[in-house]
Amino acid sequence: MRLAVFLAAIAVICFFGKYAFFESCISTLGIHNCTSSAAVGSDSIVAIGALLVAIISLIPLFSIESRVSDAKKEVEQRVYTQLEQSLELVPQAYELLRLARGSLYENRFGDAFYFADQAVALWPRYKQEVSHTVGSTIAAYLIEKGISSSLSINPHDPDMHADLFFDVQHDSMGRSSIRHQALALKGIEALRDWHPAPDKEAEKSEYLAYLYGYRGAYTEMLSHLRQAVQNEEAKERMSAPNALITFMRACNNDAQKIKALGQLLDISIPINKQQLTTRLLQEDWSKSSNFLILYALLKDTRFHTVEIRKIQIFIGKQNGVNQVSATSAKPDNPQEGELKIHYEDLSEEELATRIDSQFLVIAILERK
Repeated sequence: MRLAVFLAAIAVICFFGKYAFFESCISTLGIHNCTSSAAVGSDSIVAIGALLVAIISLIPLFSIESRVSDAKKEVEQRVYTQLEQSLELVPQAYELLRLARGSLYENRFGDAFYFADQAVALWPRYKQEVSHTVGSTIAAYLIEKGISSSLSINPHDPDMHADLFFDVQHDSMGRSSIRHQALALKGIEALRDWHPAPDKEAEKSEYLAYLYGYRGAYTEMLSHLRQAVQNEEAKERMSAPNALITFMRACNNDAQKIKALGQLLDISIPINKQQLTTRLLQEDWSKSSNFLILYALLKDTRFHTVEIRKIQIFIGKQNGVNQVSATSAKPDNPQEGELKIHYEDLSEEELATRIDSQFLVIAILERK
């Protein structure tokens, strides 16, 4: 195309030179007249000069075209090399990502972090997916654990890389565990690296609210909670018993903080004595032998620390007389607790009064 353009330019130059050279030299009598002195006039000189300029200008053009071609080949070679490397790395990175997901599913979080870091190192585009998956899985795990405070490492399927990311605790019986506080912190770090689309911002805030709640960071928890409750589905999830008890870890047994949390979620917490009495009276104890479970906070604690309890209640009826059984279990020792009622004759109101005197009731689980 460029050659055609230059030839066209030559033709234009010749046209404006009035075909001097051709008119003077080429005739029907032959081209020998071109050698005569009369044939070479000023017009011929102009035409010849224009032709020479045009031809000379073609030389760098072909040189540039050659350099461009060489550069194109070099770039193509680099692209092909990178593509070949990518085709080798992607399967390796995907396999590491699969191992990370499997480890998360089996609650082997040290292994999960190890494989996830390697996957991102090989294929940085996995960074966002890894951050979301790790952070959300940790949040879901901590909510599901409810009042538990540590993660036990299975000796038959051990977490081989736990020591790389956590301060693993070992007891005298040879059992190992990871403190959930450390796990919550790792989840927060992962979610900070997740930059979702605008329609996923509420989801990110929801996860962060859970994790900051577990860490006991009330201000940060409330900030993310305010953003998350703008989504009605997220608000409903955060009103569930396990979610509420996660938030309670940051409230320091402060009734005002608990009420503020309830206002954001459009629920009434803590549950007062009258509400608890009503619920106990409404329960059909004959339908199931399962306990009614309450999540509660111990009111009087040293230094206002958060002491979470799971209260188990069952009321049997014998000849119209209540036989009440109720105990409060500690997270780390289910055999111990402040409430110990063994088949006593108590009314629902009396039971609610005893519970209300010692605990702030946060949630009531549905009895199945």
